[in-house]
Amino acid sequence: MDIWEFQRLFEWLERHGTPARVKYGELAGILSHNASQPEKQPVSEKLGELKQTLDAMPLERLTSQQIDLLEHFNISNLFGESGVRFVQETVEIGEFDPATAAKEIQDAQSRINNTLKLAASWKALFKQLDFPEEEYSVDEGRLAIRIQFQADASISDVRDWKKWSSEWHDIVRGIGFCIGEAPENARVVGAGTGSIIVVLSATAAFTTLLSIIYRQISHAIKDQLVIANAIEELRHKKILNNHIEDELNRMKQEISDKGIEDTVERVKQELKGQIDGEAESAVRKAIQKLVKFNDLGGDVDIVAPSGEEDSEESAAELPSEIREVRRIAEEIRSVKSEIRLLTHDEEDGDNANRPA
Repeated sequence: MDIWEFQRLFEWLERHGTPARVKYGELAGILSHNASQPEKQPVSEKLGELKQTLDAMPLERLTSQQIDLLEHFNISNLFGESGVRFVQETVEIGEFDPATAAKEIQDAQSRINNTLKLAASWKALFKQLDFPEEEYSVDEGRLAIRIQFQADASISDVRDWKKWSSEWHDIVRGIGFCIGEAPENARVVGAGTGSIIVVLSATAAFTTLLSIIYRQISHAIKDQLVIANAIEELRHKKILNNHIEDELNRMKQEISDKGIEDTVERVKQELKGQIDGEAESAVRKAIQKLVKFNDLGGDVDIVAPSGEEDSEESAAELPSEIREVRRIAEEIRSVKSEIRLLTHDEEDGDNANRPA
């Protein structure tokens, strides 16, 4: 993760994490009171305020690595939709015990508070050391695309490097072909270590088309996971028969088979049909390779332009194509958050079926 990503995360936590911490604290106070005092205080108002605060948190504005850092600090499940679900399961679902609920909500507040303190100390340290606050240098009218090589899509030696360079050349070429851009028009402007990250600078037209393609892929992945989770849930409840399982698996495979062609059609719609056979073949190949990269664990982040926390008036001053990229990028991150939830559900279901 780069310095500017830390700084953006600190700002995000200060703006959105602080209100969440306060609301967790208010609910914990009432639960603690009710656990020890005969005269009970109403829970519903503060519970509703906390859920509303959590639901409004714009997790879609965070990059994948920023989300990973929240997971490292064990607080990602306390924010957004995951946070709402955590609160519901703690306070509303099952046999409600004020003492246990108070302890769990207090623990959540404590974890958020500790992370906020750590973020504040890091922010002060970065300021003292005078680290640059700029992101990668991207020319006006262009945007940054972060490509993360991880899991089975990682780069561990020069053969992997050569392979993924070739794959991404075809991806960039296929998308650029549709809008009359050469592959070299996408420039490498940065790189990071760990799970290797390469940052490209591309035009708004290229980034918009890539975003549309990746949005289609992300929705297809989510739809397949919904079906996979349904199968596991029915199996766990012991109401899954062969006919139902075959039908659900057929639907899942149909989504996978149609995904690429549906994405090609979406590209043609975006370009208003102005795409010849050679360009269509090139973009189909690019989509296939992008799907494979994603299936192997690779990730693509469309980096929102600076000022994403600005007022609506400031955002309205951005060029229309930049605003559109930002809108699609936030939708992709929102879908990624849903995929994370579904993936966690799938893992929980697997664990539930394992012998103790």
